[in-house]
Amino acid sequence: MEVGHITVEVNGWPCHCGRKGCLEAYVSSYGLERFYFMETGECVSSFEVIERAKNRETEALKSIDEMSDYLSVGIASLIHLFNPDVVAISGGIPASYPELLKTTEEKVKRGHLNSHPLTFPSDWPVWGSSVELSELSF
Repeated sequence: MEVGHITVEVNGWPCHCGRKGCLEAYVSSYGLERFYFMETGECVSSFEVIERAKNRETEALKSIDEMSDYLSVGIASLIHLFNPDVVAISGGIPASYPELLKTTEEKVKRGHLNSHPLTFPSDWPVWGSSVELSELSF
């Protein structure tokens, strides 16, 4: 299943698949680069945005926060559709900047799943991180 191409923004940003508004267009390396460009007018790689966020640059932190907004909406939508036991998130951005998942966890809890507990197991064998959702009931 390819969840990166669910629509999260009608007539949104172009995606590499040719459609507009796909989740991937917002929660990928090129999505992060676009958020940063919109904040600063500067074209830099997602790796550079992450490095700047690690150095607490305001624009980089805001770009990652905006990315987290879309990631939390996508995760919550999938949880409501499939009621999974686990949501696994992998990739270079969460691996390089784990704070993204902490922020996303808070947003999912606060805005999309009320007060259901979420955990990020440290022993999960997926590169990146995961969210264990076995305690959720809808």
